[in-house]
Amino acid sequence: MKRRELLRALGVAGVAGLAGCGKNRDEWSAREGPPKSDDYPTASESGNVTLNLTATASPGDGFTFVATDYGETDDGYLSVTSTVTNETEEPQAAVLVFKVVVDETTYAERETVRLDPGERETYEFVFDIKRSEYLEADSKRIAPNWEPIEE
Repeated sequence: MKRRELLRALGVAGVAGLAGCGKNRDEWSAREGPPKSDDYPTASESGNVTLNLTATASPGDGFTFVATDYGETDDGYLSVTSTVTNETEEPQAAVLVFKVVVDETTYAERETVRLDPGERETYEFVFDIKRSEYLEADSKRIAPNWEPIEE
C-alpha cells in the first residue's frame, strides 16, 4: 500500500515538473500553444528541490495533470489552463495553486478541485500580470502546487 502511495506521489511530482514548472527560456505565443517540455527545467534539473519520502502525503495525491497550456487572455494577461483527473477510486478534493514569480514578485491563483473517481476537469488561471511583462522579466517561473481545503 505504501509503495503504491510512494509511486503515485513520485508520478504526480514528475508530471508537475513537466507541467510547466521552471523558467521560460524562450518567448512563446498563445497561438502556438504551450512551450515544449524541454523549455522548462524539471525538479531534478533545477538542483534545488528535495523530495522527502517520509513526508505526509500531499493534498493533491490522487490527482494527475493531463495537460497544461500557457497563453494570454484577449486583453494580454498571462493565463494558465490545466486539465486534472482523479486517478483514484475515491472522491478527491484539494486546492490547486499556480504561482507565477516574476523578478521576486509572486502572483498566485487558486481553484478548489473536487473530482469523483475517473472524473476530469479543466481550470483556467488568469494572473494580474501582462504576458509581455512576464516575457521581459529577468527572473521568472511558473509552478503548480496543492494545498488542503480549508473548511
